[in-house]
Amino acid sequence: MSTVQVATRIDETQNRIFRETTSRLGTTPADALRMFVSAFNEHHGFPYAVQTTEASPSTKRRPLSAAEREARDKRDIELINANADRINAEAMDVLTYQADIWQDAEQ
Repeated sequence: MSTVQVATRIDETQNRIFRETTSRLGTTPADALRMFVSAFNEHHGFPYAVQTTEASPSTKRRPLSAAEREARDKRDIELINANADRINAEAMDVLTYQADIWQDAEQ
């Protein structure tokens, strides 16, 4: 499979946080972006809800009740569990790829 390079510009602070976070997760910014692109393509769009930061006056939401939060959390857990095998397989693929790179670099 041939690959292409994708480039973008981000705020310096966002870049620092991104690099620190991917490092703590044991991955790289490049791998995190590859995972995002894979998830984006698989979902035919963002793999999470996209909304504006401020609701328009006609759509302002009221705070969720405890029962509504519980139902939302239950749906989220079900979604995570339903996709856990795929997510874990993708993570293992990335980690295996990284291990191969490190082994090649050490030789």
